[in-house]
Amino acid sequence: MNRQARLYIGSVVFAGCMTVLAALAQTGWGNSTLFITYLVAAVASSGMKISLPTVRGTLSVNFLFILLSITELTLFQSLIVGCSAVIWQYICHAGERPEWIKVAFNLTSICCALGLSKQVDLLILAHWSDLAIPLHLGAIATVYYMANTGSVAMVIGLTERRNFITG
Repeated sequence: MNRQARLYIGSVVFAGCMTVLAALAQTGWGNSTLFITYLVAAVASSGMKISLPTVRGTLSVNFLFILLSITELTLFQSLIVGCSAVIWQYICHAGERPEWIKVAFNLTSICCALGLSKQVDLLILAHWSDLAIPLHLGAIATVYYMANTGSVAMVIGLTERRNFITG
């Protein structure tokens, strides 16, 4: 693995760990019933994939439950939901034993995407609280998807020495 890839992976892992620490520092626990519901739904749907028209690849159904957790739970609860879904995918749907660096990167990448999305959620609530719910969810979904997919595309581009935008 080249130096740029190692540096990028290290910075994502660091940022993800800082996101977890920031979530731990926040006080309060959201709705426990909703948390359990989203956790079970996200984990149960982790293996389900949908194909989007004109898009190469698939999208995990757990995306919906992770998105809802961002808007309705605390950051810490959202991190548990998102990371549990990722771990479940590794346990049940990996064809081979995953490398620890890939697991660490994917978990912390999800933490970064969730943290950024939660900040956008809070920004919308603070400044545009009358924004229509579909636009609110659309903004958060876009940020989450771009942050999550972008970080994975970037690490693939760096490790395979390819352009991460055009493939």
